[in-house]
Amino acid sequence: LLYLQMNPDSNIFMFGQHDNSNPCTCQGCLDAMQEYGGTYSGLQIDFFNEVVDQVKLWLDAYQPDRDVQFVLYAYLFTQAPPVKQTQDGYEPYSDRVVPHENVYIWYAPVNGNYAFPISSPINQDISTELAGWKSVCDGQIYVYIYDLNIYNYLGFYNDGTTQSMLQTFVDAGVEYVLDQGVSDTVNVPGFQDLKAYVTANLMWDVNRSYRELAADFIRNYYKDAADSMQEIYDRIMAWEQSEHSRLLLSCILAPLSSSWMRCIRMRLILLHITRLITLSFMKN
Repeated sequence: LLYLQMNPDSNIFMFGQHDNSNPCTCQGCLDAMQEYGGTYSGLQIDFFNEVVDQVKLWLDAYQPDRDVQFVLYAYLFTQAPPVKQTQDGYEPYSDRVVPHENVYIWYAPVNGNYAFPISSPINQDISTELAGWKSVCDGQIYVYIYDLNIYNYLGFYNDGTTQSMLQTFVDAGVEYVLDQGVSDTVNVPGFQDLKAYVTANLMWDVNRSYRELAADFIRNYYKDAADSMQEIYDRIMAWEQSEHSRLLLSCILAPLSSSWMRCIRMRLILLHITRLITLSFMKN
């Protein structure tokens, strides 16, 4: 209630969780989870529905014209939806796991491989979870996706899958998408500003052409160097496609197991990009 009073112009409030995979494992919580199909997410939704009911009483009394949305994470230990499988797909485990109409679920598939579409067998877990959440709260889903690897900012080229992922979210009735990248980090290569521009445009209209939007950005952002930068971008995208079957573009999974191997991989990528730059500028 204090946050509602301190932020009178805000209409979305987040009820978050700690950023790790260490939920409470006391016997009371473990026993309570069985009422929600063994999921922490079901337990969380039922609890938060009661919290929102109390907040709504205050809003009705003091700010009756204010429209507020409340958001819960589906992340790490709350990522799995509280559902049971049916012949037609999925349905909520019980009425108690269905969020109230002003409660939204922010689904964050941190374990996805973003080198591949959501529909790929490699991302079967995400596709299954998204279908489950759609059955629980259709039209009340936010999505949090990742455009970086926390161990290695260099070389996260997933341009070939971004559009198909956004289309999957449209088909699932997703209301809002946040794409976490590294464009605010100094001197990070990877065409991050380009990716932010293209992704933002696709969020408005997923049917636009990714390549045409990329070319538009390069032409207007790099100006006199546009032709060379376009060639560099095209060569990197061709490399991405040729390496596609071997790519692991994950937020939390290290590309290679040891730090010295990651350094070797980063050096190889830098040498590859340097070669592309040299080839492009030798022609001018």
